[in-house]
Amino acid sequence: IKMDIEGEEYNALKGAIKTIRKFKPKIIIEIHSKNLREKIIEFLKNYGYDLVFEKEKKEHGFYLSYFKCIIA
Repeated sequence: IKMDIEGEEYNALKGAIKTIRKFKPKIIIEIHSKNLREKIIEFLKNYGYDLVFEKEKKEHGFYLSYFKCIIA
């Protein structure tokens, strides 16, 4: 799953929770604030995901974050 939806990533993840639980897809998200970043990390950790890679794009004001499910 790849998301870049200008601040609505958390709501999209909540809406996709059945898919996330069933298929445990890799998830790449462009996150546009530190507060939202923390919220998303905590949410995905509850479903067995860990932050695998992240690049902060300071000049554009977002994080490019890659999550992978670590619990089978």
